Amino acid sequence: MFDKIKPILNWFSGSKFQYRIFLILLLTSLFEIVTVSQGASSLIDDIIAEQVSHKALSQAKIIARIPLIKRALQEQSPELIQDLMRDVQRSSDTAFIVVGDLHSVRYFHPSPDKVGLTMTGGDNNWEQLRLGQPYSSISTGSMGLSVRGKAPVMDEQGRLVGIVSVGYMVSQIDSRIASDAAPVIYLTFFIVLLALFIAFVLSCYLKKQLLGMEPESIARQLQERTAIMRSLYEGFVAVDDKGIITAANPSAREALSQGETPLRGRNIREFPQFMALVQQEELCQEKDLHITVDDTMLICNATRYGTPGTPYGTVISFRKQEDIELLTQQLSQVRQYVETLRVQAHEYANKLSVIGGMIYMQDYDRALSYIESQSRSHQQTIDFMNQNIFFPKLRGLLMGKYHQAQELGIEFIMDDGCCLNKLPETTTEEQVIAIVGNLLSNAFEAVQRHITGERQVTLLITDVGDDLVIEVEDNGPGIPDDKIPDIIRKGVTSKKGVNHGVGLFLVNSIINQANGHLLFEPAQPSGVIVTAVIPGHPTRCRNGSEPTVSY
Repeated sequence: MFDKIKPILNWFSGSKFQYRIFLILLLTSLFEIVTVSQGASSLIDDIIAEQVSHKALSQAKIIARIPLIKRALQEQSPELIQDLMRDVQRSSDTAFIVVGDLHSVRYFHPSPDKVGLTMTGGDNNWEQLRLGQPYSSISTGSMGLSVRGKAPVMDEQGRLVGIVSVGYMVSQIDSRIASDAAPVIYLTFFIVLLALFIAFVLSCYLKKQLLGMEPESIARQLQERTAIMRSLYEGFVAVDDKGIITAANPSAREALSQGETPLRGRNIREFPQFMALVQQEELCQEKDLHITVDDTMLICNATRYGTPGTPYGTVISFRKQEDIELLTQQLSQVRQYVETLRVQAHEYANKLSVIGGMIYMQDYDRALSYIESQSRSHQQTIDFMNQNIFFPKLRGLLMGKYHQAQELGIEFIMDDGCCLNKLPETTTEEQVIAIVGNLLSNAFEAVQRHITGERQVTLLITDVGDDLVIEVEDNGPGIPDDKIPDIIRKGVTSKKGVNHGVGLFLVNSIINQANGHLLFEPAQPSGVIVTAVIPGHPTRCRNGSEPTVSY
C-alpha cells in the first residue's frame, strides 16, 4: 500500500509550493464540502422520513375515528365502507389505506381483489393497539416496502374492534428526497467551483507574497542571513514602518545596549539619533552619516526598502569611527612602508649603478669618494634621528621619507629642534606616524607642483613642554584661505584621480580624538605651514566633537 502511495508523495513534495498549496486547499475544501453535504443529505432524509411517518400516523388516527368504519367493523360488514374509503383514498396522497378487523382480515384495500385477505407485513402490534396507542413502522407488504401509520379503531366502550393502516411507499419518499436534494446538489457544485477559484487565487497570492520563492529557499536564505548577521563586524539593525526593530546582530547589540538588553522588539525612538534615518517618506540611501551615541561617534549607512503601496522599512549599518580610523591608519602605514622600501630600493640601485660605472672606468678614487660622501650623509641623518627620535617605527618612516625626497629632488630638512622622547596619553606611535606621514606626503606633492625654485620641505617634531607639536613647512603653491575649511573633509582633494582626499581627513580625525588643534599658516615667500598640536594633558573640547582648525 505504501509503495503505491510513495510515488504520489514524491511528486507532491517535489512540485512547486504554489501547486502544493493549491492542492492542499482544494482537497481540504472538498473534504469539508463532501462531509457537510453528506450530513445535510442524511439530515434531509431523516426529516422527510419523519414527516412522512407523522403524516401517515395522523391520517390513520383521523380515519380510525370515522363512525361508519367502527360500525362496519362491529357489524362485520365490509361493504358499508367501500364507497367511503375509495373517496378518501382518491382524495389522499397516500399509497394505500387498509382497514382490518381483529383477525387482520382486510375490510378495505385500494385493490378490491385483496379485500377479505389477511394483512401482510407482520407489523400489527395488537398489545399496543389494545391500549389505544397508535404507532408507525416500516415493513414490506403486498405493495412493497412502505412507511406505515397504524391507528386502533375503538368502540364506545373503549374496546379494540379493528385497525387502520395508512402507508407511503419508500420509492415515493426517495423520489421526494431526490427532488428536494437537487438544490443542495447544485449548491454543493457551486461551492466546489468557488473553492477551486479561492484556492487558485490564494495560491497565486501566496506566491506573490513569497516573491516566487520556495519554502526551502526561504529557509536557506534565512539561515544564511542569520549567519551573515552574526559574522558581520559592523552593527546591523532593521526597522519596520512602525519604528520597531525587527532584526539586530550581536555587534549592534554590543554597541547600542552593551549586550545587556536585546534590541529586537524595541522602538527605534529609544535611540533618537537614528530617527532621521527612518523617517524618510520614500526610498533612499544615506552613506557615511556621522552620529554620536553615548559619546561614541558612529559612521552610519541607511537604506530604505519596500515597494510603492506597501510599508517601508529601513536597514541601518554602522561602525565606530575609531575602528575605521584605525584601519585607515594601518592602511596608510602599510602604503608608506611599501613606498619607503620602493624608494630605497630604487635609490640604492641608482647609487650602485653610479659606483659600478666608476669602477668599470677604473676611476677608483672618485668611486671611493662618492661612497664616503653618501655614507657620511646617510650616517649623519641616522645619527641625528637616533639622538633625537626615540621611537623606532617613526625613525623608519622618516628615513624612508628622507630617501624619497632625494629621489624626487626635494631638500628634506629636519629642524635642529626635533626632539621626541614621550607621547601624550591620548596618542600612540602609530597615530603619530599617520600624522607625520600624511603631512609629509602632502608637502612633497605640493612642492612637486611648484615648478620654479628649489623644492624644500622642513619638519619640526617636538615634545618640549606639555604638548606634542608637529610642524611641516613647504615652499609649494600654498592653500587659498577659502579652501582650508574644506580640505579636511573626507574625499575633498585638489589631486587628480581616485583614492585621494583621505590624508588630511585622517589627520584631522586623530587630532579630534586627542582634542588637539590643527593650524594652517602661509609660509614666506610661498607655501604653507601645517601645525598639529596635541595636548599632553587633554581636556574635552567645548562642543565635544570638532577640534579647533585655525588659519
